[in-house]
Amino acid sequence: MSTDQKSSGLIKIFSHRILFLIHLFAYVAVNLLLILIWAVSLPLLPTTAFIPFFPIFGWGFAIGFHALVYLMYNDKIKYLSELRKQSGFKILFIFHAWFYGSINLFLLILDLTTTPNLLWFFWALGGWGVAFGFHAFGFFTWDKALEAQKTKLREKHPDYSEQRIKEFAASKLVGIEVLLLHITYFVVIAVITYTTQIWVPLSITLENVLQTTIGWALFLGLHVLAYYLFNFNETLSIVMKGLILHIIAYVGLIFIGLWEQFTLGQTIFWWHIPVILWIFFIGIHIFVTLKWDSINPRALEKVKSRSREEREEYKYQRLTYWVLFWRFTFIAHIFAYILGLILIIPLVDYIAALISSYLPITLAFSSLFGIIAFGWLIGLLVHGAMYVIALKQIRPFLMWTAVLHSAAYIGGIPLLITINIVFTTAILWSAIALGGWGIGLGAHLLLAFLTRKK
Repeated sequence: MSTDQKSSGLIKIFSHRILFLIHLFAYVAVNLLLILIWAVSLPLLPTTAFIPFFPIFGWGFAIGFHALVYLMYNDKIKYLSELRKQSGFKILFIFHAWFYGSINLFLLILDLTTTPNLLWFFWALGGWGVAFGFHAFGFFTWDKALEAQKTKLREKHPDYSEQRIKEFAASKLVGIEVLLLHITYFVVIAVITYTTQIWVPLSITLENVLQTTIGWALFLGLHVLAYYLFNFNETLSIVMKGLILHIIAYVGLIFIGLWEQFTLGQTIFWWHIPVILWIFFIGIHIFVTLKWDSINPRALEKVKSRSREEREEYKYQRLTYWVLFWRFTFIAHIFAYILGLILIIPLVDYIAALISSYLPITLAFSSLFGIIAFGWLIGLLVHGAMYVIALKQIRPFLMWTAVLHSAAYIGGIPLLITINIVFTTAILWSAIALGGWGIGLGAHLLLAFLTRKK
């Protein structure tokens, strides 16, 4: 591999020549064996369909990705080698193009061979094609657009370093690409929905369609406002910008939720639960906004003291934002978890009464409550793991994903055991599930350990 480009531990693994050749050999050998087995077994099979088609394509998506990484990071193809030294946006386009082309070819063949009278492959081709088209446009216009953005930023912020200008310009370009993509999807899907009235054969009411449209429109409006605030407004602090978006989202989604709650056919009122629990996040957000001038400097100093490398001031500040975000949302999540378990008691009691004909009501209540509590606990532990990752500045991909994986595994233990004990006491399948999951987690931790920076 060329030494002019620093690569993550994960890229080093995928671009290793021996590992790629072993993967390629395994792919070819195993699929040839599957074809042989299929050919020999053909007289005994109820169908003449080419069954190895699925592993060839399914595994092929991964082997193609692996080949691209190998070729790009080992200077095997000049174009790919030069591309990797540019922006991540352009690198991702190459992988995006591979998956878009290969998966849609798979869907085309599958459609024409299984349901030739019902052509459905074009929905994936066109739907995904919108996003791919935007990515392609950004790919081919990136260099010119980036230079234009950098020129504007140099004039507006002459005190910024060249690295900061480049990052800011790239962020604005990606931001506008994603925003325009979002607007396009909203318009296209709204036009298709209301012109075809597709909801009629699906037995969905017009009121439900309107609720979905207005909810999506609210999300789109927040996206537009967020792009403006974080790219053009320089008078408000970052926490104030976030608070404005947060409150609009809270009020808007309460309205949508209550509208849906009072739609005909709803048998139980439950929308008060997210409304109340969300208050903790709003309250923490308001507190941080009011105390920002005292919270931010102290947190910034702690981030600097924990840093293992020298950075520009703005990068330290970004890390500080990340740490504070996960810290205070985790605190709010803890309070919401405790109160949430209290609030759902009537709802669980109602559901337990409905299934009391299958389980004793006491067992039904305790099992449902336990499943909800332990299921939610997984999310809470993963949330806490994200705070630890931000606080400790764990950056290698395999390392921080291993931390998240470990948190999810620990949280999954009581959930799987509870489901096992309640529904299938005769078979201790949770031990098998946890053992299998544990093997995957062990491999993940081993890879993270082997690729860590010393």
